[in-house]
Amino acid sequence: MAAMSVLEADVERRESSSLSLGTKIFDIIKLLIYNIYMVLIEDYITQSKESRQTHLDLSSPCIERGGPVNGGLSSYCKGLMAHLLDTSIPSGHKIHICHACNNGKCSNPKHLYWGTAQENRLDQGSETIWDRMVAKYGYKEACKRNSRKGNTFGSGNKGKAKSAEHSAKIATSVKAKHEAGNYYTNKPGRKVRVTE
Repeated sequence: MAAMSVLEADVERRESSSLSLGTKIFDIIKLLIYNIYMVLIEDYITQSKESRQTHLDLSSPCIERGGPVNGGLSSYCKGLMAHLLDTSIPSGHKIHICHACNNGKCSNPKHLYWGTAQENRLDQGSETIWDRMVAKYGYKEACKRNSRKGNTFGSGNKGKAKSAEHSAKIATSVKAKHEAGNYYTNKPGRKVRVTE
């Protein structure tokens, strides 16, 4: 509530100064809005996780936006979440937008909630994004969603037939690099690629 007391002090200071009547009225309205409607995010985040998740509806489908394969665009939803939940917009990295659907690309407000950094990490669990996609969409659909254009199952050239000539060229190239000593260097317990 420290921000409200600062706001109240600012309004009192302005009332005592020679500001126009319009500015004073605007400040009073701003104070009323803070007191009646908006909850400071610092106060909101102290509520239990269950009470912060009461607006969730996971029966609705995910709304996936473009962007990185792993997601990362949920920060663009901060203003929308603050509007829908009547909170202030958080700044910094202490308060996150968490995905109840475990889909980092989802921007459906019914799947998002305010949480702490620790809650966000715990929600991810030990499951990888790939495991969650397979569980949600099935293997073939997850491969299709994860693939690049022209690569229908996300495997690149792995497992695809190569001509004998092509396989021989690959083998010769790998042997030459190993013999020259500039492909891998053995270090205790691991192999490290050396750049040429």
